[in-house]
Amino acid sequence: MNVSSERCNISDWLRLEATVKASVYLVTFSFATFITVIIIATVLQNSKLRRKVRYLLLCHHLLCISSYCGLGVLFQGMRALLANSPVLMCWLVFGAQLSVGEGILVTLALMAKLNLEQDTERKEKEEVVAKVTRN
Repeated sequence: MNVSSERCNISDWLRLEATVKASVYLVTFSFATFITVIIIATVLQNSKLRRKVRYLLLCHHLLCISSYCGLGVLFQGMRALLANSPVLMCWLVFGAQLSVGEGILVTLALMAKLNLEQDTERKEKEEVVAKVTRN
């Protein structure tokens, strides 16, 4: 086997890359979906948790992560299998994945804002209690 005489077919490397990415997305999708189902079932069964915005945002976040990974499997799978999909279909799947990714970021921002507001309220209550106990 003479290495210098062999040619590197770039499409083979791209197919290998897409296969590895699809496999990673598939493992991540499986794990994320498993966790999502457990947490959503827990939240839906408990009425106290259903009323708290924090847990609804968590469920939304987990659904977005599962969807993102599922669309990643679909997109990278089309590339790895060299499916003769129309270019428009690839762009639609990729665009949907990006939109779900934006949903992940929006949910994280809302969760951070909610935590900040709750921390501010807690500190204000602590200050009031401290003033009352001083007097």
